[in-house]
Amino acid sequence: MQNPSNRPLLVLVGACATVALLAACASLGSPKDQQSASLLWQKIDGHRQWGFFDSHVGIEDGHGPHGKFVATFLSASAHANQAKPPFGSILVKENYTKNDASALDSFTVMQRIEGYDPENGDWFWARFTPAGKLTHSGKVAMCFDCHFDADGDDFVFLND
Repeated sequence: MQNPSNRPLLVLVGACATVALLAACASLGSPKDQQSASLLWQKIDGHRQWGFFDSHVGIEDGHGPHGKFVATFLSASAHANQAKPPFGSILVKENYTKNDASALDSFTVMQRIEGYDPENGDWFWARFTPAGKLTHSGKVAMCFDCHFDADGDDFVFLND
């Protein structure tokens, strides 16, 4: 039989576990977001052949949740209009723990989709492990909350 004095603690632990589980699920996005992220993973195959921002080439110091070092690649449409990437643009940020390619930690990807999320620049966000396992997708609050501060109202920092 349970000790009645432990009941509040058990309820609290159960509530915390439920919140943590819901938060983990929410970061993956809706089933539709997960499907879109899967297609996006396929689209970024070969992204190292894409261009860089003119003023940000190769591996550079990282900021925020992206890692100690980063390299950002632009799809052709984003590269052609770096000041304001048009709909269809894809940006791939490789996140590193060290300043070399052997320390790749994850990929953070932004895809601009017309009408997807007008309040947040119509960006779809995704994060993948190096093996392609999805960790975040869709309208990811930690992404747009930070990128909201980018100059130019386009949610992109490297073109400011």
